[in-house]
Amino acid sequence: LYFGFIFRRLAPVVKEIIDYINDIAKGSLDIREGYYESQEAFDINRALIKHVEDLRHKKDFINELTEENYDVQLKKASNEDELGNSLESLQRTLKQKKQEELKVREQERLQKWLSDGLAYMNEKMRESIHSLDELFEKTLYGLLKFLEAPMGAFYFREEENGEIFYRLKIAYAYDKKRIPKMRFRLTEGYIGTVAAEKKKILFQPVPKDYVFYETAFGYGTPESLLIVPVISDDVVIGVLEIASMEKMSDYFVQFVEKFVADYASIIAYVQINEQTKQLLGQLRERTASFEQKENEYKSQIDKLLSEKQQLERQLDDLKYTCFEKDEIIKEKTAEISKLKFELDNKQLELKEALERFELAEKKYKTYIKNLEKQILILNEELNKLRKQQ
Repeated sequence: LYFGFIFRRLAPVVKEIIDYINDIAKGSLDIREGYYESQEAFDINRALIKHVEDLRHKKDFINELTEENYDVQLKKASNEDELGNSLESLQRTLKQKKQEELKVREQERLQKWLSDGLAYMNEKMRESIHSLDELFEKTLYGLLKFLEAPMGAFYFREEENGEIFYRLKIAYAYDKKRIPKMRFRLTEGYIGTVAAEKKKILFQPVPKDYVFYETAFGYGTPESLLIVPVISDDVVIGVLEIASMEKMSDYFVQFVEKFVADYASIIAYVQINEQTKQLLGQLRERTASFEQKENEYKSQIDKLLSEKQQLERQLDDLKYTCFEKDEIIKEKTAEISKLKFELDNKQLELKEALERFELAEKKYKTYIKNLEKQILILNEELNKLRKQQ
């Protein structure tokens, strides 16, 4: 009776707990607080509620991950919480992939910035190929505008008495009173050093009192300074100097290095064009000088031709006086030629007659020999007949 009584009292409690467990197994996260006389049943209910709360927390954690909030904290039930440990591993993996994705996007953005910038600068340079001065001015202005840099300068290679210099051709926002020099020899200063070593120099921060920029509000010192050689066919044809109010990124420096490679080609192209124009000008001057001399030579030639014609007339008169004598000589020469021709014919006829005679003589001798042989044969036969008689 006692066990039956206990069973009847516990059966509803056990059924309620089993139903709760089945609902949790089906995915329900409802919290069901029950009132149980048995401490054991109460503890089981509290354990189930704690488990549901833990599942709710993990559900909220997963929802945060789906919203790409990878810094949310997960409260695990214990160190042996396998689901919690797996979720933390998933969080680390997703966070790492997100960081990698952001890194790739940033690289793509910077690559687009590089390509767009180079295209922009190439267009600027193509618009300024009429002269080197125009190219230097518009290119430096466009470059500083694109990079949002406050100041810059360009030094161009020159030669004087066999010595190489790099002369300042264009500068923006420099304090003109504090520009150190207008030109540098090889190895002289930072400009000459970059030109000699063919390597860039990046200052972060800028050396004290090296350079100052000038604005409407006063003077200032830049945070970064980049000095880059402009090289064409292994020759440093210029040096580019750019200053920034911020620390220059690797992509900033990379862009400038790629730009100066194209810049060098354009400078060389414009320089060749200017040299070609200069040579064409010299050619035109020489052509004009040549045409002038040609006219002078033509006048001299006309004068010489006139003198030649006069001499030819005198020669014709002289030839006419000798014409009669030439005719007599020609007649005598013709008679002599005719006699010589007749004599040659006679000699030829004589030679042919002699050859015919020699041939006839040879045939006659042959005939005589044959006749003598026949006579000899007849005599022999006659002697034989006599002997027979």
